[in-house]
Amino acid sequence: MPALITTLAIVGLAAGWPQRAMIMTLAIPAGEQAHSCPGCGEPASPPARPWLRRPDPCPGCGRRPGPPALAAGLGTALLLATVGYRVHPWPVLVATAWLIVFSVPLSAIDLRVRRLPDTLTGPAYAGMVAFLAIAAADTDSWARLGRAVLGGVILAGSFLLLAVLSKNQIGLGDCKAAAVTGTLLAWFGWNQLLTGTLAGFLLAGAYGVWLLARHEATRRSQIPFGPFMFAGALLVVLLTA
Repeated sequence: MPALITTLAIVGLAAGWPQRAMIMTLAIPAGEQAHSCPGCGEPASPPARPWLRRPDPCPGCGRRPGPPALAAGLGTALLLATVGYRVHPWPVLVATAWLIVFSVPLSAIDLRVRRLPDTLTGPAYAGMVAFLAIAAADTDSWARLGRAVLGGVILAGSFLLLAVLSKNQIGLGDCKAAAVTGTLLAWFGWNQLLTGTLAGFLLAGAYGVWLLARHEATRRSQIPFGPFMFAGALLVVLLTA
């Protein structure tokens, strides 16, 4: 067990470099073609090789694009080490780790530009289903896999309905991310699917109240839901795995 946790932590640290590159490359507002500085909003371009080269500071405000150095890797390492202790068997552990590796850059991008790129949600879903299929084959749990896939479809469809009814408070990226989290949660059970989804809404609501208290948002402001969806799902998985 210590060797597994240490290995996962090292993998998480190593994942920080490509994750940071993903954030710097994909953090573009919907409908726009160019990057902008998160500090002053001036046009900015990421380095040609963001996974190797540290980005230059913005000439306007001096802020560097992307998250602070090692932030993504340290966060991923901590989460991977935690699930390594809690989640078994190994294919389900890998599926959960796969979600974590993608949820970190997705959350950072959503917090910055309010979008969840298909470039990341697509592979996240495909990998999730693939690793859970391996888990089903390993333990002859095909009914469980069917429940997981169905749960992801149901949650994505529910979010799509909310997107239509909420007048853009829920985005299509949230619907696609819901397919990922719903698949993992439903693998553990219908109760976990319901609880994990509710936890995401509660966390998002608490964040909204915090923004209102600081006068940084209004009741009609759109807040990024992806980070709280991932956090709610991982919290329930860790508590019930």
